Amino acid sequence: MIDPRYLALHEWTDAVNLTLATLAPTVVLRPRSEDWQEWAYATVSIPAVASFCPPNPKAFTDWRVWAERFVQCVPL
Repeated sequence: MIDPRYLALHEWTDAVNLTLATLAPTVVLRPRSEDWQEWAYATVSIPAVASFCPPNPKAFTDWRVWAERFVQCVPL
Protein backbone atom coordinates (compact mmCIF):
# COMPACT_ATOMS: atom_id res chain seq x y z
CA MET A 1 0.00 0.00 0.00
CA ILE A 2 1.26 3.46 -0.85
CA ASP A 3 0.21 5.36 2.26
CA PRO A 4 -0.78 8.95 1.40
CA ARG A 5 -0.60 10.12 5.01
CA TYR A 6 3.16 10.56 4.93
CA LEU A 7 3.71 11.82 1.39
CA ALA A 8 3.17 15.09 -0.42
CA LEU A 9 0.62 15.12 -3.23
CA HIS A 10 3.15 14.83 -6.07
CA GLU A 11 5.16 12.16 -4.28
CA TRP A 12 2.05 10.05 -3.80
CA THR A 13 0.76 10.45 -7.36
CA ASP A 14 4.21 9.62 -8.77
CA ALA A 15 4.38 6.47 -6.62
CA VAL A 16 0.90 5.40 -7.73
CA ASN A 17 1.81 6.04 -11.37
CA LEU A 18 4.92 3.85 -11.05
CA THR A 19 2.84 1.07 -9.55
CA LEU A 20 0.10 1.31 -12.19
CA ALA A 21 2.47 1.72 -15.15
CA THR A 22 2.37 -2.01 -15.91
CA LEU A 23 -1.44 -1.91 -16.22
CA ALA A 24 -1.99 1.06 -18.50
CA PRO A 25 -0.60 4.46 -19.47
CA THR A 26 -0.95 6.88 -16.59
CA VAL A 27 -1.37 10.64 -16.40
CA VAL A 28 1.33 12.64 -14.66
CA LEU A 29 0.19 15.40 -12.33
CA ARG A 30 1.84 18.51 -13.71
CA PRO A 31 4.49 20.18 -11.55
CA ARG A 32 3.03 22.85 -9.30
CA SER A 33 -0.47 21.70 -10.22
CA GLU A 34 -2.92 21.14 -7.42
CA ASP A 35 -5.64 19.77 -9.67
CA TRP A 36 -5.48 16.35 -8.11
CA GLN A 37 -9.09 15.57 -9.07
CA GLU A 38 -8.25 15.64 -12.77
CA TRP A 39 -5.36 13.22 -12.18
CA ALA A 40 -7.51 11.05 -9.90
CA TYR A 41 -10.36 10.87 -12.38
CA ALA A 42 -7.97 9.72 -15.12
CA THR A 43 -6.53 7.15 -12.73
CA VAL A 44 -9.87 5.67 -11.64
CA SER A 45 -10.83 5.48 -15.33
CA ILE A 46 -8.10 2.91 -16.01
CA PRO A 47 -10.09 -0.31 -16.54
CA ALA A 48 -7.92 -2.39 -14.20
CA VAL A 49 -8.41 0.24 -11.46
CA ALA A 50 -12.10 0.82 -12.18
CA SER A 51 -12.78 -2.88 -11.61
CA PHE A 52 -12.13 -2.29 -7.87
CA CYS A 53 -14.82 0.43 -7.69
CA PRO A 54 -12.58 3.21 -6.33
CA PRO A 55 -14.21 6.32 -4.87
CA ASN A 56 -15.22 9.14 -7.17
CA PRO A 57 -12.64 11.93 -6.75
CA LYS A 58 -15.28 14.56 -7.52
CA ALA A 59 -17.01 13.63 -4.25
CA PHE A 60 -14.00 14.78 -2.19
CA THR A 61 -12.41 18.16 -1.57
CA ASP A 62 -9.27 16.89 0.19
CA TRP A 63 -6.91 14.76 -1.90
CA ARG A 64 -5.54 12.94 1.13
CA VAL A 65 -9.00 11.79 2.29
CA TRP A 66 -9.76 10.55 -1.21
CA ALA A 67 -6.36 8.86 -1.47
CA GLU A 68 -6.87 7.00 1.81
CA ARG A 69 -10.21 5.67 0.50
CA PHE A 70 -8.58 4.87 -2.84
CA VAL A 71 -5.88 2.67 -1.29
CA GLN A 72 -8.52 0.88 0.76
CA CYS A 73 -10.28 -0.12 -2.48
CA VAL A 74 -7.41 -0.60 -4.92
CA PRO A 75 -4.60 -2.99 -3.96
CA LEU A 76 -1.36 -1.21 -4.79
